[in-house]
Amino acid sequence: MGLSKLSAKCQAYPFVDTCDHKKMESLGLLPLPVKPTEQMVQQSRLDILQNSMAVDQVLQAAQQPFEESIRAYLSMIERGIMTIQEVSEMRNLK
Repeated sequence: MGLSKLSAKCQAYPFVDTCDHKKMESLGLLPLPVKPTEQMVQQSRLDILQNSMAVDQVLQAAQQPFEESIRAYLSMIERGIMTIQEVSEMRNLK
């Protein structure tokens, strides 16, 4: 597959939009696409697996403080230190 552009002579022509005899200049060739090898496919799968593991770690890290605060509120309610209404009011203040 090659790259080309309109020739300088054609670009200067005032009726270039309606002309049917346009000349093109070659700029170069694009490399042909490489067929993926089995090793490339395996590496892609490994990269996807590692990324999905990283996403799971981020999700766990994000959920941990939330779960800890829920446990703390439930513990306070069970011990009678706070009521459910006080906890909801406290959550609304944040």
